[in-house]
Amino acid sequence: MLVNLYLSKPIFRLFSFALLFTLLASSQVLAVGLKKVLILDFNNIERKGQYDYLEATITDSVRKKLQEKFAFQEIDPVKWREVAEKNYIIKKDYYTQTAAMNLGLLAKQDVVISGGFRIVTEKKEAVILSQVLLIDVAKRKVIAEFTMRGYADSSIFGSIEKLADRISVEAKRVLPSKAEWKKRGLDDDLEAKPWFEQVAVGARVGGGLYMSAGYGSKYFEAQPPSFGMVIRTQFSLVRENLTLQGEFTFLKHNLKGGSDSTIQSLSVTGSTSNYFMGFSAGYKFMLSSYIYAEPFLGGGYLLQTTSLSGSANTTFNNGFPFINPGLEAGYLLTQNLSLLISYRLYIEIESVVTTYMHLPSIGANFSF
Repeated sequence: MLVNLYLSKPIFRLFSFALLFTLLASSQVLAVGLKKVLILDFNNIERKGQYDYLEATITDSVRKKLQEKFAFQEIDPVKWREVAEKNYIIKKDYYTQTAAMNLGLLAKQDVVISGGFRIVTEKKEAVILSQVLLIDVAKRKVIAEFTMRGYADSSIFGSIEKLADRISVEAKRVLPSKAEWKKRGLDDDLEAKPWFEQVAVGARVGGGLYMSAGYGSKYFEAQPPSFGMVIRTQFSLVRENLTLQGEFTFLKHNLKGGSDSTIQSLSVTGSTSNYFMGFSAGYKFMLSSYIYAEPFLGGGYLLQTTSLSGSANTTFNNGFPFINPGLEAGYLLTQNLSLLISYRLYIEIESVVTTYMHLPSIGANFSF
């Protein structure tokens, strides 16, 4: 059931080229993509109501200063607040390292900036004590942690400006300046999204089942387990949750007993190695902060090597295209690792005959 080797070589070249292109494109994203920064609302730690207005004032001042000096992407506040609410991270804890780190991980950010302030009385004067955290989420590391002192009188806005300046000094450790960004030739649109994000590789193991029509259900039975490898990415240029995935799956099946076909009547045993190579596009629906569902549709080419033994001893190759709808459901174990269950339907088109193979599997994805 396979084309000869001289036909299979171009298929392998095509698959290899597509895989290489995806890797190169992904490496460019990793090399030049804008870092994602989460700026949390600064906390009025002791909840003195007359100073609540400073929460927004300080946060906006820090945001404005960073936007003036650095090239970065900031997550929509609506999105990260939804993540915080779903994971029971309450506002009064935003200034703490635990809350800031967890929100950075759950919202898939690169850098988190958080802080809070207290108003104390020193020598009958009101003083604002501000504490700040800068966190590198990927490294699970606190980049900077400091406290600044200023007066909470008519000069308070000057104190806030000095705080924003200090934060911008510390941010140089992890964020490129706009001047540095321009040197890379990427100054035309600092807010433009990269083509690809969240590149991941994955592994799958499962078992196939031939059903209903076609040669597969009539003459063959799949032999588990199946093994699969995938490389996937989010096609952010078009839409944030649009995914592209390349796959390679290996599965064996054996010839059924019986006399319904010429081959079966020859008293032979047969084993076929199936090599599925395909690409698909999907859409990732976040059902919660940890759980997602991803329907997809794709296609590709199936290469087979069949070996017969018994009254006839021979090996031959064959190949034909397939269509590949399916669904994956995953659980985000960490920022980079997800566990999942997957269902694929391979609709194999061989001459004028269509064979359906169902392939449930479990696996994991690791993102970079």
